[in-house]
Amino acid sequence: LCTDDTCDPAVGCVFTPIPCDDQDLCTDDTCDPAVGCVFTPISCDDQDLCTDDTCDPAVGCVFTPISCDDQDLCTEDSCDPVTGCIFTPISCDDGDACTDDSCDPAVGCVFTPIACDDDSACTEDACDPATGCVFTPIPCDDGDACTEDACDPETGCVFTPITCDDGDPNTEDFCDSETGECRHALYHPADLNQDWRIVIGEAIGYLAGWQQGTNPIGYAIRGAYIWQNGEHYTYDEAVSPPLCWVLAQGS
Repeated sequence: LCTDDTCDPAVGCVFTPIPCDDQDLCTDDTCDPAVGCVFTPISCDDQDLCTDDTCDPAVGCVFTPISCDDQDLCTEDSCDPVTGCIFTPISCDDGDACTDDSCDPAVGCVFTPIACDDDSACTEDACDPATGCVFTPIPCDDGDACTEDACDPETGCVFTPITCDDGDPNTEDFCDSETGECRHALYHPADLNQDWRIVIGEAIGYLAGWQQGTNPIGYAIRGAYIWQNGEHYTYDEAVSPPLCWVLAQGS
């Protein structure tokens, strides 16, 4: 069946092979004497899972690269000829300890700044890209040695005045802001209203007490001296009474 059999008077029998070309590049064309033309489909398998294998009768095998796009910006898409599509998660580490790194399939890497608020008014909150949150204690030094400096996490710095009350009504209690030492200035006994001033009535009254034997003469003389020389006085704790009461500057 693979020949066209004829007879030529000059030569006798002629066996002309028949053409088995089906004009299809997707078949392997042969002839079987028993059945005639045989058109066997060719194999277009390139053993590559990264191609879509087909056959075009006009050109033959066609190996079209497959698409490995998973529409996910959080993966790096590639193809391995042996296994096919590979979707490798991308790294969204920006090397910054001040961000929370994540990935959104629609937009890709997302670097969200972290919150470094420790809810304490006693710290200055910041973030170091190398180490993360940093909570630096704030200084609560008011430069005044007469206050006790502390910090309340809810309100911040607290400056509590130290107490210099010696319980003696005849002294003016105060604190030296440079040294923080409590001072207790003693009023002259003649200074009845304790205003650091001895007026004529107070001086004469105290002198009368001396004459009656109730007031020391040294105190009386000192009181009269202050009244006669400007009335205003201060207290020098380094000197014993009555010389501890000295004229105020400008008196």
